[in-house]
Amino acid sequence: MSATVEEKALHQLQQEQSKLLDKIDELRTIGVEVILRRNPSSKIKVSIEPGPSRTDEQERRRLRSFAYNDFSNGNDLPALMEKAKEHMGITELVNAGFSDDVLKVEISGPDRPELTLVDLPGLYYSTSQEQDSRGILIVRKLTERYMKNPRSIILAVISPKTDYHLQEVLNMSERFDPKRERTLGIITQPDILEATSEEEETHLHFIKNQKIHLELGWHVLRNRSFETRDMSHGARGEMGKAFFNQGRWTSLSRECVGIESLRRRLSSILLKLIRRNLPGLIAEVQDKISVRQQQLSKLGPARSTLQQQRKSIPDDEVSPRYCYGEIRLTRLNFYSPFFLHRWRYEWGVSQYSTYFGRFYGHILFIFAMLSLMLSAMQVELAAESIVGGKWEVMVSTSRYFSVICIVVLALIALPIISMVVAMVGNEWVYAIGPFLVPRFATLAEIGLFKFRMMKLPVMLCRQVGIMVKHSELMNPYWQNQTCDPFTPKDRPCVLGNYVNYSINVTGANDVAAGIQFLKKHNVRLVIKNTGHDFLGKSTGHGGLALWMYNLKGSKIMTECSSHHYRGPAVRLDAGMTGSKAYEAVRPAGYRIVGGDCPTVGITGGYTQGGGHSLLINAYGMATDQVLEWEVIRANGRYLIATPTQHRDLYWALSGGGAGTFGVVLSMTVKTYPEGPIGSALLSINRSGVAGSLFECYGRVVAQCPRDCRCRSDRSLGHQQGAFTLESFTARNKTASEVSDMLGPFLSSLDALRVPYSASTYGTPTYYEHFNQTNGPLPYGSWPASMLFNRRLVSRAITTDSERIRNLTDTIQDVVDDDDEAPWNFGCMALNVKNVTHPGNAVVPYWRDAIAICITISRWDWTIPRSKLLARKEHLAEVITPAIEAATPGSGAYLDEADPYVYPPDSLSWQNTFDGSNCPRLRQIKDTWDLEGIFYANTAVGAEDWTVDGSGRLCRA
Repeated sequence: MSATVEEKALHQLQQEQSKLLDKIDELRTIGVEVILRRNPSSKIKVSIEPGPSRTDEQERRRLRSFAYNDFSNGNDLPALMEKAKEHMGITELVNAGFSDDVLKVEISGPDRPELTLVDLPGLYYSTSQEQDSRGILIVRKLTERYMKNPRSIILAVISPKTDYHLQEVLNMSERFDPKRERTLGIITQPDILEATSEEEETHLHFIKNQKIHLELGWHVLRNRSFETRDMSHGARGEMGKAFFNQGRWTSLSRECVGIESLRRRLSSILLKLIRRNLPGLIAEVQDKISVRQQQLSKLGPARSTLQQQRKSIPDDEVSPRYCYGEIRLTRLNFYSPFFLHRWRYEWGVSQYSTYFGRFYGHILFIFAMLSLMLSAMQVELAAESIVGGKWEVMVSTSRYFSVICIVVLALIALPIISMVVAMVGNEWVYAIGPFLVPRFATLAEIGLFKFRMMKLPVMLCRQVGIMVKHSELMNPYWQNQTCDPFTPKDRPCVLGNYVNYSINVTGANDVAAGIQFLKKHNVRLVIKNTGHDFLGKSTGHGGLALWMYNLKGSKIMTECSSHHYRGPAVRLDAGMTGSKAYEAVRPAGYRIVGGDCPTVGITGGYTQGGGHSLLINAYGMATDQVLEWEVIRANGRYLIATPTQHRDLYWALSGGGAGTFGVVLSMTVKTYPEGPIGSALLSINRSGVAGSLFECYGRVVAQCPRDCRCRSDRSLGHQQGAFTLESFTARNKTASEVSDMLGPFLSSLDALRVPYSASTYGTPTYYEHFNQTNGPLPYGSWPASMLFNRRLVSRAITTDSERIRNLTDTIQDVVDDDDEAPWNFGCMALNVKNVTHPGNAVVPYWRDAIAICITISRWDWTIPRSKLLARKEHLAEVITPAIEAATPGSGAYLDEADPYVYPPDSLSWQNTFDGSNCPRLRQIKDTWDLEGIFYANTAVGAEDWTVDGSGRLCRA
């Protein structure tokens, strides 16, 4: 009979717990802490802990006032939770569901363990009427708040309903548990997987800890369904056992399946966690007690009044704090007590005596010298009054003594007086300067140097560029002619698009300080390297720039070993340009992949955006070479992203675009042994052979896939008067071998009776080849001022003769376009489809492309800016649409595009630049920079912002 009573009691307890858990499960929009505590009496307490978003102290007190602790069982708990939601202001209306407040349910009893369970809202990415973008931020911040606690156990729950790559919980847990020591993976809803399917096999690998290894392993649970919602726990458990005793699920250890085994595993994990953390916890408590006791002893006796508190501060404490620390907020505070008749209020006589004391010696010395001067004058006057020849020598001596004393003392006194005046003046300038000239300290070089129209030697112009480059950008469109050598003399020199301030970054601490400052003061952040910028990413009105250019270190590693690569590598700091990088690896006998323009920062937007080069067909894109990134996150913390560590961030930085995921301090890339390069030059005068020439070019396009497999690079250029082949780069080839490679092309010219001039040559190293092709180093030959836009050409075009003809006709129309000045058209053949590399965010258009083409014309400084902008409109509205129509199914290069073609305030660039990578890039952006600290035009996340009429950046 007693056994029956116990069973009934147990059944009743299970029902109560089930109701409680069911109610908690319904609270999907807030965090719930279930705090179990051992206590002689049984009771339940419900309270609300305000979240960080509740900044109003009165509101926080109102939420904390909700506290009920007069319950002995959980029967009334569901209704109480509803009251708590109403108290928090949470309803089921539109966009009102999520809050970072936490509902705390403290359950005490004699048989309760000391344990806290946390149930959090599920992570989501897509918005709807019920789930807005604000909720995304709230849920992530709430989840991170608990994950970062080193004494917590993370239950990372994933479901087969969604691809595991898209379930962010694993990446989030890895950020806070990089060694994966306190993360237990939970797979739910295994019954939706089709038996013997590939998806089922994948999830079995997870549970066996083979897919993603966790120190605590994986567990699988069969969730209840709608039909089984009213079943008892025992009946559900039996149903789960039956499911896992069939099919391939029988291959799993029984310790990894079901709720009962999970209960045992969690108990064991908790015990180990307590044993591991208890000694450190005790030591931490003792240390904090000791620190607090020391702090209390330093405070001395109690001081109840404001006057007692102020008088107790020693002079030697106030003085340095006033001069160098937090009291130096405004130096007018130093004078205001006297002028405002509040001397007693500040206790200035005693509090600042030390500060005044440093001037006492100077003042006394000045008075002493003045006394000597007065005495000398008195002697001279007395000597003048003496009559009689016998006193003539004394009179002369006194007169000269007086003059010498006055002159010497004046020479000494005047500098000292000037110093005192300067010191006092500096106090006032410091105090009132920012109010009188709020922009005086911004971009001083623009205010101080307003260059007029003049002809300067090339090297001098380069030195001028070096002087101002911490805020300068090499694009006349974004310079906006607000302050350049061509700004009309009658116009003032203003900042315009330039940033207001720049931090000369010399290390990670500078970046972290900049991020902390902009967060505190709500300032726009700009990441700038060399300023080679066509879309305005490295500047911004009213912004604070992190100038990365002076991070110029490098380190060669002859043997670098990782999961994806074994061989030589080099670490390049963020400020390394292409020419510096080539020079760094050259003495060791290596070459690396870098841009055509040697002054471009190789670690910045070039590699982070993809990066093409003369070696693209030999080694792949610049991004394909990256082994690791050193990054400062949006929270100011440092990390290293590799293909195996912080994989999602590595993936996004490698081709997803710069300036939006983090601040890159350095990257490590592959290096390759130096060796000979074969090259060629070809020139054809188009006069009289235009039709035949474009027919021949069509043949070149058709055979391009075969040539690119030879791992050679070629650039074809078209101008109104000529056709050229240049930058031909054949790795480890001689001049004669290059002649053989060009044979079919030259034969086509001969067959069409097209006259041409061709030559081949070779260089012993790639460095010499680059210097000859794109040099002279270190500056190169590429102009910074251009009108241009690039377009990728799909491989599919080479299989259709009609498409080839359409493309060549379009090219001919472009170079014959009569728009004020000629447009040139060039293409670089490429094949990066089968390059071996870790997964990265290079848009798939690159892998499918057979060439990348450019429409280009010069920026003519001698014509009005309005005409140049009209030419950009012509490029966007006439030329580019024709090229896009001739190259369907492809995209553009996010580093080299025109803002008129892809306006930053439009979303037309998303598919063109990022293609099918858009959703994943956005997900990673939300993971690593959910607050939107990092912004750049046409970068991932830019759609969340807009620029108002004054140039300020505002939330869209």
